[in-house]
Amino acid sequence: MNIKKFIDLASDFTFNKRKLIYEFGIVAWGSIFSIAFTFIGIKIISSKLGAESYGEISLYLTITMLVHLVFSGPFSGAIARFSSIAIHDRRFFKFESELIKFFIDTLKIALFLFIVAAVCLFNKSIQDYALLVIYSLLYSISYFVFTQVLAILGALRERFWVSFINILEKLFRFGLAYITIIFYNSNVKMVFLSFGVGLLLISITSCLIYYKLVREKIKKDTGTPEISLYKHELINYSLPFALFGIIIWLQNSSEKWFLDLFVGTKEVGIYSILNQVGFQTFVLLSGVITSMSTPIIFEKSSSISKKTAIRLNTLVTFFFIVIGIITIILSCYFGDDLIIIFSSSEFISKPYLLPIITISGVLFAIAQNISINYMILLKSKLLQYPKIISGIVGVFINYILTKSYGLDGLTFSILITNFLYLLILVIVQSYYLQEEIGD
Repeated sequence: MNIKKFIDLASDFTFNKRKLIYEFGIVAWGSIFSIAFTFIGIKIISSKLGAESYGEISLYLTITMLVHLVFSGPFSGAIARFSSIAIHDRRFFKFESELIKFFIDTLKIALFLFIVAAVCLFNKSIQDYALLVIYSLLYSISYFVFTQVLAILGALRERFWVSFINILEKLFRFGLAYITIIFYNSNVKMVFLSFGVGLLLISITSCLIYYKLVREKIKKDTGTPEISLYKHELINYSLPFALFGIIIWLQNSSEKWFLDLFVGTKEVGIYSILNQVGFQTFVLLSGVITSMSTPIIFEKSSSISKKTAIRLNTLVTFFFIVIGIITIILSCYFGDDLIIIFSSSEFISKPYLLPIITISGVLFAIAQNISINYMILLKSKLLQYPKIISGIVGVFINYILTKSYGLDGLTFSILITNFLYLLILVIVQSYYLQEEIGD
């Protein structure tokens, strides 16, 4: 990409330079504090619990990941896109009313599952499992509401409130977990419950902020009420992500399950820290950048053209590549120090694996951003090919390499899976979407 083309792409983002600088400043500082509080929380929890207990709570969190990948993630992406369009078309409040109905239907299902689990508490033989289901429901539903409200605030470009709520979420979740560890002597199930309570508090707080401080600033509806079309598109857009979310959940969860099965729970704790410091750090950073860029990209897609939106997304992808290279270099030179800073010496048995996990995170983040091109063109169904193929292959590779080589094998399995995901994504885009994307 030559300098002139880069400047031309960047100019599409600077339609309001002052506003862009202001928003970038808020997102930058919000990201710094959010990521800082995340790692402070990880440091406190991992140091207090130790590697084995930290591995146990990581295994519990694989349950809640299913709800996130099947519901929270797909629908927050859809809501971010169609909220932006509804705001542009001056039909947001009609769209909002449909979202509320959808939330209520979701809560009814959760309430039914909660009642079933509560009844099971009377059976002592399955009491522990029933408690785990109840804790998981509390965590999952709270996280679902929290992510959907954040998606709406992001579409409204309320950068300050998005950053503020993200910081509060870390404070609530890790703060309550720390208090729980002190009072309940590092009881893992109680720490898991405290995560859910923290998310419940932040979901209530985010709803109050939206209704009391943000909603009144939205312009009244003037567009035609084509809600049935919005609802239909919302479901069509989300459904492919929800369906193959199960495959992705199996792939991600199998990493910890196989490690626990073939090596031990302590190794799960060590892997979780490596993953959070290497993989998740870059994914968090890229996610924040994406939350700022996607509303602008989707609005450009609606108001100007899809090709313009894709050009903007190309700029974001290029930015990810540059930041990714810097992150990988840092993990190579300061791996030992980073692990000790963000956990304790108990987790530093294999620091040489950190750069490999970091590369995996960079590949995944780049692939996720490229997938936005599919969303811009309303071709999200095509994402099933790279996600399902790489997910199924990933489960088998996780099994084979973890059984044979333990944590070292799992680390390379994750690298292979994410490279395969990116490769298939690019091939499918070149084959099916190149004509619509253009030069």
